[in-house]
Amino acid sequence: RVPRVAFLFTGGDIAHVHAHAVPIHEPTDITSRRYIVEETVTFRPMPPASEEELVRTACDLRRALEKYAADAPAPAASAPARSSHRRRTVTPVAAPGPP
Repeated sequence: RVPRVAFLFTGGDIAHVHAHAVPIHEPTDITSRRYIVEETVTFRPMPPASEEELVRTACDLRRALEKYAADAPAPAASAPARSSHRRRTVTPVAAPGPP
């Protein structure tokens, strides 16, 4: 768990958009240029995740989604869901390697 999560839309480099949920561990994880005093700000790329980390994260996400779907109350018969965002169906996807 993290204290806060930022939700961002990006895609200025080409004609498309991505939605990102970004964990906020520190108050400065996402900030505006107006709060940065230095003229030149440098960044370093994050190291790529290992295959093991990717598999573990995929398994964790899959388990959480399956639990969410299992714990969700069934819609009332007299009040059908109006949009697809209310459906809680999880389609299992095989992960590479052991779970």
